[in-house]
Amino acid sequence: MEKKKTTPSAPAETKPQENKEEKNNHKVLKLAAVLLFIIIIVLIILWLLRGKTTTSGRYPDNEKDISLVCETKEKIYEKLGSFTPTPTESELKITAIFHGETELNRLSIKNLMTFESQSEAVVAEARSHANFNLGLQALNVDSGSYENKFSILEKQLLFNLTARKSDITDFSKAYFMLKSDKLPETLSEYRSEYEAQGLKCEKL
Repeated sequence: MEKKKTTPSAPAETKPQENKEEKNNHKVLKLAAVLLFIIIIVLIILWLLRGKTTTSGRYPDNEKDISLVCETKEKIYEKLGSFTPTPTESELKITAIFHGETELNRLSIKNLMTFESQSEAVVAEARSHANFNLGLQALNVDSGSYENKFSILEKQLLFNLTARKSDITDFSKAYFMLKSDKLPETLSEYRSEYEAQGLKCEKL
């Protein structure tokens, strides 16, 4: 009796292997879809930002800060009161910084006084500091106002005062050596104010 020939059947592992390949392909497609989605979002954001760049600063851009420097060796800042002993030298310097010619940003006053000895400078600092604070108290103003600072440098006493534009009012103008009834506004008006008091001014 003849035996029937049988054809070999496909290996049992073929279907599971095909399922693995399908799963791998599916993962790759999902990953590609996520990456494509992210790229699209980034491109949309870049498109929305196009033409909306903002910059901070002043307008017009071509206006620059200008300094007005006024100096004298003939004066002592009067709000420090009288000195005993008197300094052998005094350099008074006012620096006003403007944006363009019309807008004051900051104003500073510096008075450097030289004495015969360090002990004289120490005595002068104590007296002038007290005089300055008493003047502020009389006006009901805090003793730390206008960033005032007293420093002793060997035989020298250095006084500094700094103001923003908002600090300079009819009430406080005397502290910034402004004597006119009307507050100055422009660079030329500040120059006229200080030159009338004997200071030599230069625009830088």
